[in-house]
Amino acid sequence: MRYTGEPSAGDDVPEEDEDARGRAWEIAERLARAGGGEARLTGTGSCYRVELRLNGPAPDEYGVLEALALGDRWGHRYSSLARNGGVARETVWSEVRRVRPASPPPGRG
Repeated sequence: MRYTGEPSAGDDVPEEDEDARGRAWEIAERLARAGGGEARLTGTGSCYRVELRLNGPAPDEYGVLEALALGDRWGHRYSSLARNGGVARETVWSEVRRVRPASPPPGRG
């Protein structure tokens, strides 16, 4: 799915997954606004992943970093000029786990 400003009408989401999906949509909205592009939101078996392809500096770089930090994991991919016909490509991404892992048992000691 691609971020369009609203969740897709036909999405069948289990109730326990609503929090994760809501966080992913918030990240997508903030990334699109701060990055000046279209954020892509995809769902996998274990997480929602939001990606934003950058073709140059983001209009609001701090806003992009703040949006990425809302996820459980985040990162950056860079593809060099030589690989893309003289055009550098960068993608930032953030993932939200669908089901949060249980808390580890308290330490012994």
